Amino acid sequence: MTGIEIEIKLQLAAQRMGELRAWLRERAASSARLRAIYFDTPDRRLAAAGIALRLRHERGQWVQALKAPATGTLARLEHEVVVQRGRVDAPPAPDASRHVEGPMPEALRRVIDRNSPGAGLGAIFETDIRRTTIALRSRRGWVEIALDVGRIAASGRDPVAVNEVEIELIRGSPLAVVEVARRMVRSHGAWIDPASKAERGHLLAAGASRKPPDRARAVRLDPAAGLEHALATMLAECRRQVLANLAGVAGDAAYDPEHVHQARVGLRRLRSALRLAGIPRLAALDASAGALARALGQARDRDVLLGTITPALAQAGAPFVIAATPGAPTDIRGVVRSAPTQLMLLDLLAAEIELQSAPSARRSDSPPGEAPDPGLHTKEALEDALARWHRAIRRDARDFMSLDDDARHRLRRRMKRLRYGAEFCAALWSRKRQRRFIDALSVAQEALGRYNDLIVAMTHYHREAEREPRAWFAVGWLRHEADAQAARCAEALAALRECPAPFRRRTTAETDAPA
Repeated sequence: MTGIEIEIKLQLAAQRMGELRAWLRERAASSARLRAIYFDTPDRRLAAAGIALRLRHERGQWVQALKAPATGTLARLEHEVVVQRGRVDAPPAPDASRHVEGPMPEALRRVIDRNSPGAGLGAIFETDIRRTTIALRSRRGWVEIALDVGRIAASGRDPVAVNEVEIELIRGSPLAVVEVARRMVRSHGAWIDPASKAERGHLLAAGASRKPPDRARAVRLDPAAGLEHALATMLAECRRQVLANLAGVAGDAAYDPEHVHQARVGLRRLRSALRLAGIPRLAALDASAGALARALGQARDRDVLLGTITPALAQAGAPFVIAATPGAPTDIRGVVRSAPTQLMLLDLLAAEIELQSAPSARRSDSPPGEAPDPGLHTKEALEDALARWHRAIRRDARDFMSLDDDARHRLRRRMKRLRYGAEFCAALWSRKRQRRFIDALSVAQEALGRYNDLIVAMTHYHREAEREPRAWFAVGWLRHEADAQAARCAEALAALRECPAPFRRRTTAETDAPA
């Protein structure tokens, strides 16, 4: 059986499992035991290619399945072959050649020699799951809801529990999956985790408790596609980074502060993409992403204050340092798991799906006589937005030393937006010119980031000084450091003003006019 699997994976807190089981029982859900064995080469070539190869015992028979990445939101390629009937404790040998007629033979050939389809494959981990399923109709189509409870086991490792919900499209629009996921979030406190059982099993086998933070990746825009398709491409990359890092925070294992930082980077890139395209109906998504970014930002400010500023002050001989930040959120995991956060992420998925379904722009070889499609001017529309942002940045960069701290903070935010927008559009311009511009932006942004950290810390110490006079030492030290850093910012901004932008050039009058 060959097809494209469209699904959302959700995690549940263990204490919420009972209510979901009761909900499924009320709807006469069916239940089955699924034992699966996952295979790979010793150097994990399949996992590196995003491919999962498994044998699973279901309803008295062994089924071999191969899953691989596919184009489209929530989509994965899937090819299944019934191997034989048999007992759950008597699995057949894996044979990769069973899939060469499926939809992904080239991906398979890159990692396994067809002349020895079973050679080099070994069992990496196993899953033992009790799956409870129902079919549910929504306004957008039919989906299957599967509650999976069980464990993942690998040799020499303690098993890890599985408590997850899979919502898979049976027929209809992919938006049906999003719609039902919203119900699970509101009713059962579920949260999105894009990691498959295969990914979790490979982490377990490697002795890792969590995935490392996911960083930004480049995108390649098609200038001949419509603006909505260009935005869908940008959102797909932002969604990947945001979901992966937020899942790292939401899980039960201790998370790395870098997960929080990279989630914030993904949210800033997301908001930059939305503003770059300027599609009014997505303004609410921008606002809700901004609210989450601010909540995560408080955690990041705390980490900088306690992990960077405090040691520097101690080394400078400060008689008093802050040991904890009053009012800072202590439950970042709770913020990420919360319904507002998860519903925002589902809104992001819905927006991406809707943008992908928008009519494609006609290319330059459209039949003669047809009116030009606005989508053909995607490059110009994006460059216009970038030019406006660049104009405002050049103006404030010129006047940086006379700006107050709030205006300097706004300048930093604008620079981030311009940098991410320029990175999204990198494929549209000369590589050399684009790289120089991004480098200049990065240097100035880093300088302003350091300045902002000092100002935030100084604000905290000002408050402390009202009750603890020894904190005035820190205020003075931070003010001195901030003044020195401001001079470095001015120098970096002057270099940025001299660096030519890779997008459409404007006249000097246009560039220096108010935005």
